[in-house]
Amino acid sequence: MIDRLYRRLMTMEIKTFLKSARDLLLGPSTGMTRKKTILESARDMSLSPSETAGSVTRYYSRSSQYEPPVLVSFTEANYSVVTAKIDVLFDDEDKTSKIRLPTPIELSKELCKIVVDTADCNSGYSRDKSIRALKNIYNWAGTKDYHFLKYFHTYGGVLKILDFLTETIKDPECVGSSILMKCIVNAANVITSVTHPGKNGINEEITTKIAITLMDCNGIHTLINASEECTPGDEDAANNNTLQLSALCSVWLALRNTTCKKDPMKDTISKAQAITLFDTGINIIFQLKSVDGPIVSETLEHIFITLHSIVFDSYITTEYFHSNDKDILSKCSEVFIKQDNDGNKSSWEENSRRSENAIKCAIHFFNCCRIKELLDRSSDYEILLPLLAIGLKTFPSNNSIRNNTLLLLNSSCSIINDKKIIKDSDVIGVLGELLNTSSDSNINVINFAERIRIHNLIVKIRLLSLWFCHRLRK
Repeated sequence: MIDRLYRRLMTMEIKTFLKSARDLLLGPSTGMTRKKTILESARDMSLSPSETAGSVTRYYSRSSQYEPPVLVSFTEANYSVVTAKIDVLFDDEDKTSKIRLPTPIELSKELCKIVVDTADCNSGYSRDKSIRALKNIYNWAGTKDYHFLKYFHTYGGVLKILDFLTETIKDPECVGSSILMKCIVNAANVITSVTHPGKNGINEEITTKIAITLMDCNGIHTLINASEECTPGDEDAANNNTLQLSALCSVWLALRNTTCKKDPMKDTISKAQAITLFDTGINIIFQLKSVDGPIVSETLEHIFITLHSIVFDSYITTEYFHSNDKDILSKCSEVFIKQDNDGNKSSWEENSRRSENAIKCAIHFFNCCRIKELLDRSSDYEILLPLLAIGLKTFPSNNSIRNNTLLLLNSSCSIINDKKIIKDSDVIGVLGELLNTSSDSNINVINFAERIRIHNLIVKIRLLSLWFCHRLRK
C-alpha cells in the first residue's frame, strides 16, 4: 500500500515539478528536446544515461595524486583538481628557472650524501648536507623527467631516503627537534614527487615501480613512524606548532601518492600494513580535532584520501570497521565540530572551520564505505547526517559533495530505523533550500536531472516519515 501511495504521489509531484521547471531551465520545447536535455544533464553529472532510469548504486573514481608544493597538480577520472599548498619552511630555489638535470654519476653521488654515517650522526653539518641533497633531488624530480626517475630507481634512491628517515628518527639528539621536522619534510616531499606519475600519467610505469620498492622495503612503516613523530600532542596543539603540522602534512601527502597506486595496493602492500596505516590515519584525525588552520585542513584531505584507497581495495572488513574500540565514524565526524576553550562542542551551524576540500574528501571517503557495505547500521548514518548537512549547506555548488551526499542520504532512507530522524535533521531543510535556489548562482550548477533527484529524495523522506509515524500509531 505504501509503495502504491509513494508511486502515485511521486508521479503527481514530478509532473508538477517538470511543468514549473521546464520554462525555467529549458524554455519552450518539445518532449524530445526535454529528454535530450535530461540525458545531457546526466552526462554532466558523470552518470551514464542508463543510470538516470534508476537509483545510482556506485559513484567512484580513484582519487587524484597530489604534486608536492609548487608543482602543478594532476588529477584522474572525475575527481576534481586540488592544488597542494604546503609551506615546507625552507628557502626553495626558484622553480621557474631552468633546472639542469644531473648525470647518472652525479645523481649517485647526491644520493650518497643523504645517508648519514652512524659515527657522524650528531653532526649538524652532516644533517645540513643531507637536507641540501634532498632539496636538489626534489628539484630534479619536479621536472618529471623519465630518465631521471629511472636512474633514481636504479640507484636505490627511495631506499636511501627511507634509511635516512629511519636513522634520523632513531637519533636521540633529533627527537622532537626542529631539525627532525625539517628532515621529515624534505624526505617526504621527495617521495611525493617521485611517486607522482606526471601529467597524463606519462611516468606511471616508473613511479609505480618506485612505489612498489617503497612498500617492499617497509616504507609504509617508516612513513607511519615519521607521522607519529610529528603528530601534535595536547601542548603542541595549544601552541599550533606550524613546523610540526607541516611535517605531518608532508608525510601524509607522500602516503596519499603511494597508496593511490592501484597495482601496489592490490599486490604489494600486506593487509597488516594497510590496517596499521588505516588505524594511524583515524587516530591522527581524532588528535587534530582541536587544531585549526589551513595546514590542518590540507592534512585531513590527504588522510581521508589515503583511507579511501585502503577501503576501496577491500582491506577493511565490516567486523573490523565496527569494532567496539575503533569508533571510526565518530572520530572522523568530530574533527569537523568546533569546540570552545572548555572543550564544549558548538552547534553544527557554526562549523565552517575546515576547508571545502577537507569536507569533500571526508564525504567521498564515507561514500566509499557505503559502496563497500561498511555502513550497515542505523547509527552509522545517524552519526553522518549532521556532517552531510553542514557540507551541503556550506558548499552547495560543489558537485562532489552534492552527489556523494545524495547517494548517502538515499541509502540512509533504507538503513535508519527511525525515519523521523532523517526528516527532523537539518538535511531535509538544506535539500529544500537547494531545490529552491532559482535566483542565485546555484541554478547554473545544479542541472535539471539533479534537481529531479533532489526532489525525489525529499518526497521519499517525507513519505517514509509518514509511514513510520502511521506504523507507530498501530
